[in-house]
Amino acid sequence: DQRDPVTNVTILDGGQRGSSVVSATNLFSWNTVDGVTLRNGKAQNGGGVCCLNSSPSVVNSIVTENTATATNVFLNALGGGFWCGNSSPFISNNVISFNRALTGGGIYCSPSSSPVIANNRFERNVADIALSLGSGLLPPYGGGGIYVDNAAAPLILDNFFLANVATNSSPAGSGGSGGGILCGGTSAPRILNTTFLGNQASGTQGGGVCSY
Repeated sequence: DQRDPVTNVTILDGGQRGSSVVSATNLFSWNTVDGVTLRNGKAQNGGGVCCLNSSPSVVNSIVTENTATATNVFLNALGGGFWCGNSSPFISNNVISFNRALTGGGIYCSPSSSPVIANNRFERNVADIALSLGSGLLPPYGGGGIYVDNAAAPLILDNFFLANVATNSSPAGSGGSGGGILCGGTSAPRILNTTFLGNQASGTQGGGVCSY
């Protein structure tokens, strides 16, 4: 409470070196990242923040220019900004921008994940290529801002989605879906008091939100 994070900026820069900027594995909910900039991470899952069996808080931060990228064509790359694997982090009051992944440009929520995603600004995140030889995901593909996989149940509250894009194409060439949010078949997200402006899908399904 003595900090001024606007004047005194703290930056954690991954340098695009092939790992997440922040990795949380088997951590309790009281672990917190507060008031920092996380940028230039590059990993297969969660270029900015990778959560596995963990529920930390990431608040008052900027998560930007992170990438999830696959090492070969048999793998998918999930969650440019955040990857939530069997995790339910508290993600609030952040700017999540200019992140890129094959699926879930801003955030990817795996099955059995129930994060709270509140009061964030999602801007110009991109889900850009669908491959999915062996990825386990079923079409449609996309989720420029958020991808909610089957059996995930996030609370998505009071967010603003601006100009996020799903440009990826499924193996059948159907195009990307869910420029803002893409919800998988058995997922159960609650999307409340959220604004979508100028989000785009290269396919025909859900520039703002696609639920299939």
